[in-house]
Formats: sequence, C-alpha cells, structure tokens
Amino acid sequence: MQTNQAKINRISILINTIMCYNNIMNVQIPQKVASPEQLAVYIDWDWTLGDTTRNIDHLSAMIAEASGVHLEQVVIDVNTNPSPLGGYDFEGHMRSYELDPEPMWRKLEDLFKETDYLYPDSVSFMTELIDDGFQPRILSFGEKRYQRAKIMPKLAQLGDGRLGTIPVFTTMERKREFLELNHPHETGVLVDDKPDQHLPANFVEINFRPELPSSRPTAENPAFVVASLHEAGKVIRSLVA
Repeated sequence: MQTNQAKINRISILINTIMCYNNIMNVQIPQKVASPEQLAVYIDWDWTLGDTTRNIDHLSAMIAEASGVHLEQVVIDVNTNPSPLGGYDFEGHMRSYELDPEPMWRKLEDLFKETDYLYPDSVSFMTELIDDGFQPRILSFGEKRYQRAKIMPKLAQLGDGRLGTIPVFTTMERKREFLELNHPHETGVLVDDKPDQHLPANFVEINFRPELPSSRPTAENPAFVVASLHEAGKVIRSLVA
C-alpha cells in the first residue's frame, strides 16, 4: 500500500508533466508549408556559419602589425568600437589609429578571401539544404561592406551556384524588424546564435547554442535550441509537410 508521501510524489510528477506538455502546446508554430521552396530559410553568419572569434583574432593581428598598436589593445578596440547604429566600425577604428581606411580595406578583403573561417559543418549544412530543395539565404547584422567582405568569398563553398544563388542580406536593425518590414508575408525560419529574437508570428526561431542541451519550444522560451547545425537542419525539414 502506498504511503501518502508516495501518492503526493506521483501527483506532483503528473502535474509537472501536464504543465510541461501545456507549455509546448501553447507555443505558436506556423503551419507547415507544402514544399521546401515555400519556407524562407534565413541563416545568421557570425558564430553560426562563420567562426567569428577566429576571424577577429586574425583581423586584430593584421591591424596590430599595420598600426604598431599592441595586439591586446587592438582586440579590445575591435570588440568595443561600435558604429553609430551598432556593430563593428572598421573605418572608424582605422581612423582612430591614424590609418588610411581604403588600403586597410584592401588588406582586410585579401585576408578574408585567403582564410577559411567557416565552421566544419557549415558546408554540409548549407549544401544539403540546397540539395533538398530549400533556398537558404544569409541574414547578418552589421555594417554592409564589412559583413560582405567576410561572407561573399565563402559563398561558393556553401553551395552558391549549386541550384541558384544564395542571397545575402545585411542589416543594422533588429532582425525581427528587418523581416517585418521587408518580408512580411513570408513563412520562415531563422537560425541564429543570439537568443530571444522575438520573431514575427510566421517565423520559427532556431537558437544555435553548442554549449546548451537541445530543447523544443516552450512558453518561456519559444525557440528551438540546437547544439549543432545538423540538428538545425532536422528542425527546418520538420516544418515541411
């Protein structure tokens, strides 16, 4: 015969299970689309497809060599030198070191072309999506010239030209605002390392966080959390009927 405490424990477990289920069921996920082409797939660049930490390390070494400023100080300045709208201000940073920005732009563009900053599974993630009929596009926050200098040399590796071009969008506004203003009628998904994007209701948020356990959306966190791009691909495919 069960003790009162055992009964209480069982009831508590049942209540928690029901609450967990309700949290998942209360999350609004857009209706599945009929085909991959109907799902707008947006992928972030920094710390999602591209290893931005390694990128910053190489960029800082290049700037330190050209300017004579100590490397540790350059790293600090790269990470704390925002443009008026946010994001890294490369030209402003060069001027603060009394360097001519245009020759430094050329050095930067050459560096980014010559060095592979993609995460190991970025290529298979993108090319497999393309082969499955999806049309992924890149949506990156930051100053346009700087972001495109990082992204454009890597597009061929990611499958650009495989079945079409990979569109690249850069924005200096919140991604929610970008999607609402520019793509209000799309049903889509955003894969991004930054949490709490508060996307439009017709978008699914996939939070790429390798340091966290994977999880499904709940009322408290209405995003899929994935520990790998492979898992992100599985979530994207699940949104097609």
